[in-house]
Amino acid sequence: MRALPAFLIMTLIEGALVFAVAWIGTRVLGLTGRADRIRAMAVAWAGSASLLLGGYLLAGGSGALMEGMGLVLTLCVASAIGSLVTAILWVTRE
Repeated sequence: MRALPAFLIMTLIEGALVFAVAWIGTRVLGLTGRADRIRAMAVAWAGSASLLLGGYLLAGGSGALMEGMGLVLTLCVASAIGSLVTAILWVTRE
């Protein structure tokens, strides 16, 4: 039960980071539509997950769950949940 607050904090932070990247991307490219926002969130999340997985594997991670891959997968899931929540809030804001 103690892990739930930590997971929620990770979800909040990961979602905020993915949202910030997507928001900056839409501002720089001048995109304003709802579909553009959804695409930007999807691309930002894919970049976040790729960065997490690639960084772990390039640092010498073996891919075993008990040797760190479980934490990386938990971060990816937290990022996906946070991104989904922020995307829903961002798209329905208009």
